[in-house]
Amino acid sequence: MIWMFENKKEAIKMGKKAIKKGKENFNMDLYAKQWEEVIEEAVKRKLQNEIQQ
Repeated sequence: MIWMFENKKEAIKMGKKAIKKGKENFNMDLYAKQWEEVIEEAVKRKLQNEIQQ
């Protein structure tokens, strides 16, 4: 990968950008998963309430 860049500095800069982007995507995935869990819980509660009535 490094040989694609003219110098090491540029390669390091690109690597840091990629890592930052990866972290952002990871956080977004976590956020989405948390919302899925919240929605699932709400649906379960709603079903339980309907069954009890």
